[in-house]
Amino acid sequence: MISAVVPVMNRSDRIIPCLSTWIDQDQIGEIVIVDWSSSVPIKTDPMLSKFLDHWKIKIIRVDKETSFISMSHSLKIGRAHV
Repeated sequence: MISAVVPVMNRSDRIIPCLSTWIDQDQIGEIVIVDWSSSVPIKTDPMLSKFLDHWKIKIIRVDKETSFISMSHSLKIGRAHV
């Protein structure tokens, strides 16, 4: 099985097409979304409500960050929760 790790900060609209596709893939066993202090937390974002209850989705929230530090750092955080 593959684990997909997706860092996001205030870009919920951009991951919707990805989530739709990834959820349908049998090879993907889990999707870890690293919410990097989005102003509207991913867990409460109405745009993503239809995806958040899916068993493949796991959300990791990083609080109190004013900017996106680096892709590799956020990927490491997500990978630690796989």
